[in-house]
Parts: sequence; C-alpha cells; structure tokens
Amino acid sequence: MTSNQPIQAKVIENWTQWKNECPITAKNAFNQLYASAMFRFTEKPKQPVMLLASSNDRLVSHQCSKALSKHTEWPLISHSTAGHDLTLDEPEWVTKQAAEFYVRLLA
Repeated sequence: MTSNQPIQAKVIENWTQWKNECPITAKNAFNQLYASAMFRFTEKPKQPVMLLASSNDRLVSHQCSKALSKHTEWPLISHSTAGHDLTLDEPEWVTKQAAEFYVRLLA
C-alpha cells in the first residue's frame, strides 16, 4: 500500500474496480520502468512548481524529494505522517498547500 492510514473498504473497492476496468499489463509496467530509467531532467518548466512529499513515505525515499528541491530550487513542503499517496492519506492538507501556493503566486 502507498498509504500510512488504515485500509478503508471503499478505497479497496474503488481500486479493485479500476484494476478491472484498466488492468496493468506486463508491457505497460515495463514501459513505465524503462521511461523512468531513461528520463533526464534537461530544463526546468517556466511555470512555478511546488513539491509535496511525506517524510514518512515508505515507497520512495524522502531524500529524493529533497534532492529534487535542491537541484531545481523549487519549494518542498513535507508532511510528517502521510504515506506516498498524499492525496489518499491527507487530501485536505494537499488542497490547503495547493491553495496557499496559488495565493502566493497571485500576491
């Protein structure tokens, strides 16, 4: 699981439905791994970017987010208890961070 919260029956039900509607094929999984291995960060986007991560992510090291933030000079905002899937574990927190980022852009 990508979540640090107790498993909710409705989430499992939804994910099972999505799995049945859009099954993951071995070819697609390979293509995703290949694309990630071949990706090279060549230039930063021109639009503002904010990074959200969890320091308690059990799928990806939080150090990756820190390194990306340092390399790109993009702000990194970290959650201390959520899992990898921030929008599943802390949707209100993610929404609040996005709204505050947008307000700062307008200021």
